Amino acid sequence: MFRATISRMTAGVVLLMLLGMSGCYFETYSERKTQVRIEGVPPSFFMTGSGNLGQFTVFALDGSIVWEIHYENWRTSPPVEKLRVIQFGVAPEGCKQIVPASGARPADLVPGEPYRFQVVTTDAPGAGGMFEIVDGKIVFVDIGN
Repeated sequence: MFRATISRMTAGVVLLMLLGMSGCYFETYSERKTQVRIEGVPPSFFMTGSGNLGQFTVFALDGSIVWEIHYENWRTSPPVEKLRVIQFGVAPEGCKQIVPASGARPADLVPGEPYRFQVVTTDAPGAGGMFEIVDGKIVFVDIGN
């Protein structure tokens, strides 16, 4: 009986230690979702968050892709906070432009037309939203989320 009690106590202590260590791990590493602020015309997308950028896309209202870039290897792509900003039409170093093909500059964004952007990241939630150019300024479009 004494031996069984010690074994149960030992198992309980080991379990508590493992749970405590896993709690330390989760407290030291926490994902921060990607957040985007847009400024200027053409727009610059300022990003924060703990994820690595995989893909960035701007869509027209009809769903067609206006501009798209991505990293070949998402596992080694830079964190969005290191990139800090992506300017529309300018692919960051190491990033490949997919649309328009062959690195051509995308068409200028049309004032008053809504556009959607999507930031796909690894290791943290990405981001997306809608915007348009009104009176020479970027305005976020509320999509009811």
